[in-house]
Amino acid sequence: MQLERNCYQAGSLRRRPRKNGRPVWEFRYRDNTLPGSPMKQMTLSTVDYPSEAKARVALQHKLLDINGAATFKQQNTVTIGTLIDRYKQEERIDEIVSQKAGVARNDSGLQYSTAISYRTMLDKHIRPA
Repeated sequence: MQLERNCYQAGSLRRRPRKNGRPVWEFRYRDNTLPGSPMKQMTLSTVDYPSEAKARVALQHKLLDINGAATFKQQNTVTIGTLIDRYKQEERIDEIVSQKAGVARNDSGLQYSTAISYRTMLDKHIRPA
């Protein structure tokens, strides 16, 4: 008999003012891997993520780590945006595009022209659809 229930925590996100400077997004969640499940916190810039929706999208990767892949799969809430972001991060598409065209790459990653094409297709056509 299983007494433990599978939970998916979304954490809490709120905009907090700072004494000096711009406000920040404060993300709080429980770390269930430690005894007593203490609260953890991380902050995100309101400059990088001006709206709550954009901050939540950025936190989806962190939530996957917090909850574990099995719990995340049970929720069936993987969005195409999350999938695109993860692919771009793992393939380092933005990093490749930020380099100059024609720079030789030592690793077996994507070429500059391929990365440009993929990023355009993902951001302009697939994500909006």
